[in-house]
Amino acid sequence: MPILLLLLTACGGSLSSDERKRLHDASKQQEVVRVTEAEIAEAVLAQGRLITTQALRYRDDPARLDSLSSANNVSVRWVTSGSSDALSVEQQIIEAYVLNPSEDLPDNVQKLGEDSVLYSRPQVTKLPDGAIMVDGMWSVSFSKKNVILGMD
Repeated sequence: MPILLLLLTACGGSLSSDERKRLHDASKQQEVVRVTEAEIAEAVLAQGRLITTQALRYRDDPARLDSLSSANNVSVRWVTSGSSDALSVEQQIIEAYVLNPSEDLPDNVQKLGEDSVLYSRPQVTKLPDGAIMVDGMWSVSFSKKNVILGMD
């Protein structure tokens, strides 16, 4: 990128403000940024909470969940215990929620390989007899790259 800028200015060319902005944005994406796993986890928790709050309205509407996923560059899924299409890690998390039901089950962030992160948020119902039932959980898969690029 810097070589291209040198060539353009050395040849007497000038960049329009739009070209300068695009060049600046491209070089900003190429910057090396040091981000810790804790910072990524904090960002995923914040974004996951926002996305799942929106997803609550669309639980039974796959088309809207797909739109929500696309708009946020993530994968949003509703997972129930014993679900045949759940990822192995999703099944493990939902089973942990089911085995230890409480009203204040925490949301969770897990690494999915080297380049992805999984956010999970359980949904519970308090039954008339006072027992707690885990209805399922929201599962949101994030690309680490997108999370880091979204951090300022």
